[in-house]
Amino acid sequence: MSNEITVIDVNSTEITISAKTGKTGSLAKAIAFADRASRLDLSKRIYHSQLSNGMYRPFINDVLSSNLMPKAVSELVQTIVGVTGPADKAKLATVCEHAAAAVRVKESKARAANKDFALKGQNEFLFGLVQRILTDLQAPVVEAQ
Repeated sequence: MSNEITVIDVNSTEITISAKTGKTGSLAKAIAFADRASRLDLSKRIYHSQLSNGMYRPFINDVLSSNLMPKAVSELVQTIVGVTGPADKAKLATVCEHAAAAVRVKESKARAANKDFALKGQNEFLFGLVQRILTDLQAPVVEAQ
């Protein structure tokens, strides 16, 4: 009985999930009971696939529903980008910029109070993706002539 399930998609991207699935080989069970690293890797790949295909709304809503931003800031950003309907890169950038700014403010407040600052769990994971998206959006684009 193996503790790994390998999923290969049509683009031959391989995802290995470490989990005890018993004799069933159930993908759903593998995801539900996978180790933390496997679940995070799978989640990153799903987000990457969605963002690469222009599906920005799921990530935007996940960031807006997290605790990265204070509620008042999140509500303001929601009025700017909305919570339903299509979302473009500009809306994605707006959400990521506000989330990054909110985290910088939290970090500076903690530093001013001589306290340690660290994001944990979902916020740490989402903020890592926010930082990566901002880096990618700020990268210069060279077009062939």
